[in-house]
Amino acid sequence: YKNRGTNIYDKYVDLVGLNRIHEETNLRKVIIKSSIIIVTYPETTLSEAMASGCPTLLYYPRYYWETRPEFDYLLNKLEEVKIFHEDSFSITKHLNEINDNPFDWWESSSVRTVRSEFHKMTGVLDRNKIDKWKQFITSCVA
Repeated sequence: YKNRGTNIYDKYVDLVGLNRIHEETNLRKVIIKSSIIIVTYPETTLSEAMASGCPTLLYYPRYYWETRPEFDYLLNKLEEVKIFHEDSFSITKHLNEINDNPFDWWESSSVRTVRSEFHKMTGVLDRNKIDKWKQFITSCVA
């Protein structure tokens, strides 16, 4: 990304090292090359990562983001299967446990069930989403 005076790129290089910085700016291309995705907020990037099929972890303290009450149930389910982590100790421990083959964990029955719940609740993989948007927009205009 273009430097807008904040030198954010240099700050990240100093923080994590050049070998951990992706030069690719297209999120989908980065996801394809990834073996594990760590997302730091429960918004669009989480949905994209979960839909990718790549093992995904959500790491953030709950008090940073206000969520809808109906999403709290889903966060609890994500936490039960170790997709969601609120602290660095928890996510580090889990990463160490799954490091050899994250897909074994990701494809386990319990994780697949929660992933399915996530997709149903968020509509990420809904094949009829265009029709639903069309119906919604039509109802607003009528």
